[in-house]
Amino acid sequence: MKYAFIVILFLGALTDQLNAADLTPISFRLSFVRATDDESDCKKLLRELAALDENQYALRAYRAAITMSLAKFTYRIDEKLTYFYRGKKEIEEAIAKAPNNIEIRFLRLALQDHIPAILLYNDQQDDLQFIMEHLGEVKEAYYREEVSKYLVEKGHCTKRDLE
Repeated sequence: MKYAFIVILFLGALTDQLNAADLTPISFRLSFVRATDDESDCKKLLRELAALDENQYALRAYRAAITMSLAKFTYRIDEKLTYFYRGKKEIEEAIAKAPNNIEIRFLRLALQDHIPAILLYNDQQDDLQFIMEHLGEVKEAYYREEVSKYLVEKGHCTKRDLE
């Protein structure tokens, strides 16, 4: 499971307001990127995020992604599944509480692109529709461009669909 390249795309809300245009601080994004490539950094960031306020839904979604990424550092299938199910539960809870948060929805969509199909975690249509409908509301042009590029490269849509 490779998550590092998708992480660069995540620039969304940490305030968890139901606003698709909020942005994540760059320092957190960089910590997240480093963490997904190194087991000790991953565990360190997970410890730092352990005491999150239950209302910090975007951070909880990131914590879920970090939890899922721990699976790549173990060879034991039972541990891989534990990390997957723990992360899946948390990201689903975050989306249930903040369904209009584009960052969380995009994070789930991108994670699902990299989850083995056998786990049956690939129902992406609602997230894709939401992202395409609200991407124009995001104020940071770089974010819009990178998300658009990702969606096209992964075959979720065409450039024409995004116009």
